[in-house]
Amino acid sequence: MLKKIKNRLPIRYTTRKNSFSAEKEPSLFRVLGNGTYTVSTERKDSWKVSYQVIVKNNSITSTKNASATAISGSFTRKSLQIDHSKQAIYYLKRKAGTSTTNIKFRATINSSNLNVSVLT
Repeated sequence: MLKKIKNRLPIRYTTRKNSFSAEKEPSLFRVLGNGTYTVSTERKDSWKVSYQVIVKNNSITSTKNASATAISGSFTRKSLQIDHSKQAIYYLKRKAGTSTTNIKFRATINSSNLNVSVLT
């Protein structure tokens, strides 16, 4: 699921499996501009993840404050990376019972949009 964030922050978006949010820190602006954005998502009754993306000149310059909480099961691996100046991905490996799931929580800049998505 891909959600574009443009002109209306903070944003909250929910699908049957996940809910997403993004907001500008410390204040809200009408367009994607320079600053720190907190992106987060959760899978109901399973896990919650978030991190901050620092944007400058329409590029991701750094990330910080990664957080992953397992409501059930546990995370066995967590790695937040900037793949290139337009994309950051929080890679997670979650174990619940005997099953293991890889999760990728992605923030991507496309034009003046900040897109967030989760792949499992």
